[in-house]
Amino acid sequence: EVDDAVFFLAKFKNGIVGTFEATRSAWGNKEAFSFEINGSKGSIIFNSKQYNKLYFFDSKDHPRIQGMRTIYVGNTYHPYGETPWPYGEVIGYTDLFVYQAYEILRMLLTEQKGVIATFNEALQVQAVIDAVSKSKREGRWVQVEEVLEG
Repeated sequence: EVDDAVFFLAKFKNGIVGTFEATRSAWGNKEAFSFEINGSKGSIIFNSKQYNKLYFFDSKDHPRIQGMRTIYVGNTYHPYGETPWPYGEVIGYTDLFVYQAYEILRMLLTEQKGVIATFNEALQVQAVIDAVSKSKREGRWVQVEEVLEG
């Protein structure tokens, strides 16, 4: 039995339904974080194993050319595209930690807002987790606001 696994269904305020899954027992997916958004007009997929790529589908494309296309996010398109990578090379896994440290220091030294989560954002995330737990215990839908107010 693996305690570190979760799958839940969510309803957003705008009516969209989402599914979330996390587990440490998914063999072959070490350290994989991904998301997939599918809608009536297309889809987009991100996978941390290929974090320099986005996969995109547009339903408005002509049927003869419809298909998932790969969008490369690197060099000039990347926020750190000015770094001295050879052209065509992309950011690497360890580079992510260097830029994370850079952003933290930049924020602390310049007092500029940045990409670090705030306490309020962390509280919102915890409220979602608590709502999912309460929903499981009570066998009903639980609003995140209900957890925040309670």
